[in-house]
Amino acid sequence: MSVQRNLLPPEPVKLSTSNRRTAVEQPLIDIQGVGKDFPYGSQILRVLQGIDLQVRPGEALSIMGPSGSGKSTLMNIIGCMDRPSRGRYRLADQDVDELAERDLCKVRNRTIGFVFQSFHLLPRLTAWRNVEIPMLYGGVSTEDRRERSKDLLERVGLGHRLHHRPNELSGGERQRVGIARALALEPALILADEPTGNLDQRTGKDILRLFSTLHREGKTIIVVTHDPDVARWADRIITIKDGRLV
Repeated sequence: MSVQRNLLPPEPVKLSTSNRRTAVEQPLIDIQGVGKDFPYGSQILRVLQGIDLQVRPGEALSIMGPSGSGKSTLMNIIGCMDRPSRGRYRLADQDVDELAERDLCKVRNRTIGFVFQSFHLLPRLTAWRNVEIPMLYGGVSTEDRRERSKDLLERVGLGHRLHHRPNELSGGERQRVGIARALALEPALILADEPTGNLDQRTGKDILRLFSTLHREGKTIIVVTHDPDVARWADRIITIKDGRLV
């Protein structure tokens, strides 16, 4: 089964804009002067320092950097899992810093789909039930959840593995389930943290080809990686060193 034939066109990104021209030009992600500090004993550790970054709808971006460079911290801020210590972050024309925690959770669930290195699948649930999880929090009805989970697994080439649990799937298949789950609520942004890190080279290339298909259909995708071969998949590569873009 061809993954590319199974993938359906995504819904367009909906931005709070006044006209179509503005919507095209408006960044999906707009980060200005963002810094992040953490307490370290009696001192303050400045992990991010003055990050400026804009990502437009439909762009494919790789974020590179060595361990301890700050790329994971930046990913957490982009993914609304952490807040900056200073600076401004706007996501889909919303000022993230001004959102209450409850509203921030809604933005995270509706706007961002996460793909993890270690898959983060629930071991006792079948593939289609793992894909359902974001829809449970999104208020989707039972019937619609089941139908959409099936459709998404077919989109990523796993229509024949709906009732298999994670321990019955290969690493590549588990990552495809993770991608289907990330697409559950048609997010504007796919944020992938080392998505090929636990896969062999051939399977990793298959996952990147799947990302390429999603990108061609208009999805905004950010991949965080330390692997130059994975980073080259994207339209644009940025590198973080010592908390700064270089």
